[in-house]
Amino acid sequence: MKIILISIAVATLLFLNSCNECPICEQENQCKVREATITIFNPRLEKINDSTWVPVPGYSIHSFLFPEDDISSGTLPNETPYLLNDKIQLAEQIYNDGTQDLNTILLGNYPTNERMVGDILLIDADTANQTVVIRVSGEIYRLPNNYMLDDANLFCKQYIPDNQTEIGEGYALLSQYGKGFTYAANEPFSIYDFKVFDMAGNEVAATPPAAVVNNLLMLVSGKTINLTVRKGKVFLYRARNGRTFVFAIANISQSTTAPYKKRITILFTAL
Repeated sequence: MKIILISIAVATLLFLNSCNECPICEQENQCKVREATITIFNPRLEKINDSTWVPVPGYSIHSFLFPEDDISSGTLPNETPYLLNDKIQLAEQIYNDGTQDLNTILLGNYPTNERMVGDILLIDADTANQTVVIRVSGEIYRLPNNYMLDDANLFCKQYIPDNQTEIGEGYALLSQYGKGFTYAANEPFSIYDFKVFDMAGNEVAATPPAAVVNNLLMLVSGKTINLTVRKGKVFLYRARNGRTFVFAIANISQSTTAPYKKRITILFTAL
């Protein structure tokens, strides 16, 4: 009986030692892949009865927030400034037109990267070309190898272990909001995004000076970064909560019933 017990103990010890020396074995124990679906951001309101504003049918003002632990699959918080507005103030500057002080306000369709409540906001989705435009509030780096499958199990057991070197090297390449990458660009603004008000808060028909416009654009430059990426792209990401994740754009689709919302599905795992 003692011989049998000793044999079992030795075998167990050998197994544990072999697992400790095997990164893939550790990954199988620790890797927990989650899925999240994010619909396209649409804060537009429409007027009814000449006085009441209501959300359009495709209204959606949530983003995706990565979880703080491995129990949760993340949350979809609302970008609260858009609850009653389809545009929000991004920057302002007061100038004098020679007769009075006027306040120029730059309005945006999306929150700046730094003011986002969540980590990922879906700005646009092209289901035909399988490309999306997203905005992130954390640090991000696109890994060199794609993952084209919608299979959480293989993402965990195959992609993550096979790309450990690339993931490790990616930490030094993380960029705030994706600045500097070829697939990143500042949101374009037009003169219609600038509104002028007097000091009583009344909108006035005035065109702000070019210097004021340029200064407001400079204030938000680098804070309205959009990333245009394709299905299958995989990213290393340091979230708002400080945790690091690997996530893949697993699916780009559109609902088959009205209001036909476009959406993406991501696979992600914490590191």
